[in-house]
Amino acid sequence: MPMGKGTYGSKKGRPKKSRKLGKYKGIDFIQKLRRKKLKIKDSEEAGRVGAKAKKAVKTKGGTYIKYEKKSASAKSFRKTFKSKCAGGAKSFTWQGRSYSCAKASPKKGPSKSQKVRGPRG
Repeated sequence: MPMGKGTYGSKKGRPKKSRKLGKYKGIDFIQKLRRKKLKIKDSEEAGRVGAKAKKAVKTKGGTYIKYEKKSASAKSFRKTFKSKCAGGAKSFTWQGRSYSCAKASPKKGPSKSQKVRGPRG
């Protein structure tokens, strides 16, 4: 039986098939898919988008990615935030994006001791 392209038998000597992933290859292709899933435009600068990204938040400072709470990316951010901000820095950079060390102010509202009670009847 002849051994060549399109015949049965050994694959030895056959040309290798090339897989086309489209315009983007490797990491660029994966990043493109993740950005598309979160509806981030190509013109927006959002930095690297991790696998467990939940949503993209657009602010004046740029587009920031929110991750699932127990993902590796979220843990990495918390660790970096804790180490950089504990040292007295006002801001730090993580995955190509700039973040402030400022913490949110407490929300205004009735405290536990000042709960609003309805009329007794």
